[in-house]
Amino acid sequence: MTKLYLSLLTFLLIFSLTCSAQISSSDISTLHNAATYKGGYDELIKLLAKNIKFPQKAVMDGKLVTVIGVLKTDRNGEILEVGTLHKVDDNFTEAFKNVIRKTNGKWQPTNDTSKYFYAVIPVQFSYHESGYTLIETNKPAYLQETIVVSLAGRPGAFTGMYEKYESDLVAQVNELYNKQAFTEAIRPMMELVNLQPLHPSYYDTLITLLQKTGNTAEAKHYEQVKALLTPIN
Repeated sequence: MTKLYLSLLTFLLIFSLTCSAQISSSDISTLHNAATYKGGYDELIKLLAKNIKFPQKAVMDGKLVTVIGVLKTDRNGEILEVGTLHKVDDNFTEAFKNVIRKTNGKWQPTNDTSKYFYAVIPVQFSYHESGYTLIETNKPAYLQETIVVSLAGRPGAFTGMYEKYESDLVAQVNELYNKQAFTEAIRPMMELVNLQPLHPSYYDTLITLLQKTGNTAEAKHYEQVKALLTPIN
């Protein structure tokens, strides 16, 4: 029992240390209070697309990831916090944060009543010709245009990468779930969510796994995120 407890504790510590903090529940409910960039939308997209680089430390990992970065500002356009809608390896979130921090003081509010304002910016980290296309059918209107950061390689080097990456993760989750290894299944399931974070379909299984392992606060967070992406009939 002691060995199992220590193994679980080690897993949770490693997972929390290598993933960036998510924004709070109260922030999620007010993301529609959009901050606008003083230089204009086109200038913002140009700045981000030019300066966000594929993290060198992550090149050999072969991961396909989309970071849903969230910038929180005050009424003066000062950046108060930079976070994410979902947990992603720090290598990718830092690539976003290091650039977005340069926009401090360059934001403005869009109404006269709110205290905080937000910019929600998807950044897709991919490999050239990998076949990785982000599903954006349910993308909320206040999200910015997706920034695509693609790592180049020799022709055909990454062909079919997306399909294999996704199918391998699905197989891992199914195998672990069937073994009732719910804690171990969280990591590959989280990677599936990070692969398509704007598509609600993967959230249900992640929420179930979090509930089964007693991570109720985390489960509620992802229920909120899923609600943002679920059309109201």
